[in-house]
Amino acid sequence: MALDSTDRLAITELLSLHGHLIDSGELDRLDELFTPDVVYDVTDFGQPPLHGPAAIKDAALALGAGNPVAHVARRVPLGGR
Repeated sequence: MALDSTDRLAITELLSLHGHLIDSGELDRLDELFTPDVVYDVTDFGQPPLHGPAAIKDAALALGAGNPVAHVARRVPLGGR
């Protein structure tokens, strides 16, 4: 599946919004990034997947100052890992 420039711009904007909301602590706005059925994969950090924006917010709040300082984004091929 080839992505056109409109798709690439939308992806870039989404990634930028993610960084902005997380960095500024605007966790009540996570529904602007994720659908209600999102599965947020944090298994690389030894944690189970998070289901739904509320679970992502709760996990971020629970980590508090232990939250990572950097953002990790990796390319996942279409169709899964």
